[in-house]
Amino acid sequence: PTSPSEEAMALAAAGAKDALWSWDVRTDTFTTSERFREILGAVEEPFRSTPEDWFERIHPRQRDRVQRVVERFLSGEGGVLEVEHQMRHGSGRWLWVSVRAREHRGRDGAVTHLAGSLSDITGQKAHEQRLLHDALHDALTGLPNRTFFINQLEHHLARARRTPTHRFAVLFLDLDRFKIINDGHGHLV
Repeated sequence: PTSPSEEAMALAAAGAKDALWSWDVRTDTFTTSERFREILGAVEEPFRSTPEDWFERIHPRQRDRVQRVVERFLSGEGGVLEVEHQMRHGSGRWLWVSVRAREHRGRDGAVTHLAGSLSDITGQKAHEQRLLHDALHDALTGLPNRTFFINQLEHHLARARRTPTHRFAVLFLDLDRFKIINDGHGHLV
């Protein structure tokens, strides 16, 4: 029989949008909640329980960075492990996840156990990308705007200062009386 507080915690875990996981570092055993498998689309397939199975699902371009973060954490940084990266869904598509964890240390100070959560932040990342695109592109034409141009110009000027062989050019095109057409006929024309 479980205590009321254990039942409440199990109910809270079942109702949370986040997935829960734990990693026994000594035995290299990885345990996941049902929600973990749901997020990754691995409900029907057997999800093997090793850290390697998790790392295999991380996007190849991000895998080394995530492994370095985890290794630094295991080597004694402590605190809270936090990392965002993409993982392969069971359907083959990539989703963004946020991983957070805390460690448990043995008497010798070595990390013996990690436990944490995994959140699907794909929608949030898509929203961030839309906001960034909208900030740097004209709403009507979809073309890069003045802010984008200034950022690119500053980037190339800085690069030219660092690397004298880096060359670039700026072309300025001015349309006479464009404002008359714009004001008289509207943006669509």
